Amino acid sequence: MRNRVEILGINYDRIDLIGLINFCTNTIEQNQKSIILYHNLHSIFLFHKDSYFANCFKHAALILADGMPLIFWAKLLKRKQISRNYRITYVDLLPELLKEMNKRKLKLFFLGGPPNFGERVREFLEVNYPEIQFKYEHGFFDPTRNSFDSQNVVQSINAFHPHITLVGMGMPLQEKWIWDHFNFIETNVFLAGGACMEYFTGTVSKPPRWIGKLGLEWLYRLLESPKRYYFRYLIEPFSLIPYFFKDVISRK
Repeated sequence: MRNRVEILGINYDRIDLIGLINFCTNTIEQNQKSIILYHNLHSIFLFHKDSYFANCFKHAALILADGMPLIFWAKLLKRKQISRNYRITYVDLLPELLKEMNKRKLKLFFLGGPPNFGERVREFLEVNYPEIQFKYEHGFFDPTRNSFDSQNVVQSINAFHPHITLVGMGMPLQEKWIWDHFNFIETNVFLAGGACMEYFTGTVSKPPRWIGKLGLEWLYRLLESPKRYYFRYLIEPFSLIPYFFKDVISRK
């Protein structure tokens, strides 16, 4: 068991960006397989509502803190030594990870987005990380375990044999699909990435990094896409109030 922080009924790893990059490259060098997932307030809401989604996290080699509230709350509770550097978002992770992949000429498979979205990802990679070998499949298919569509996706991934497979199908679908098909796919690292590639293909704007350090990225996204995010940011957090109280009581 890694050195994990326990809050709000979930846990996440105390790991910074450099440690995460090293973990990925070591997994590839040793030809092992690992799943890397992440938690934010939205995932914690789903975690306590969906037992199968929660079960997926039991099989993750690393669980990242993708949200400053998780860091702030752990610091307030004085749960171990907590640093802001333990908060890792894909806006920060992908440039460094892709840079390392480019240097090593590794293979990346991207699964997600609507048809043809992968071509935008390919264009981004060709301009910025031309040594990365890339293949993709869109995320609009029947994700049911061992469905005809899923089997075709598995075959496509295995034919490419990527070092890293980035699944950007949104929560909780991406986590469930990864775990359902983990044993059938030949890849070293699975990353659940949500809509991360939208920020790098110009589909949506990237929040300024100073906003992220203040823990206000949620407000930036809410103001930019209120219909898309109002429930996630203004309604869901209230369901976590009992878990906040449990943390306070356990601290006493």
